[in-house]
Amino acid sequence: MSIEAKTPARGRRLIVLLPLLIFLGLAG
Repeated sequence: MSIEAKTPARGRRLIVLLPLLIFLGLAG
């Protein structure tokens, strides 16, 4: 949980990008 504390902005973006990539992969 140290990565989230170090880079909260990147962590949030990753959390939003991860599901998006999975959704695109399933849709595609």
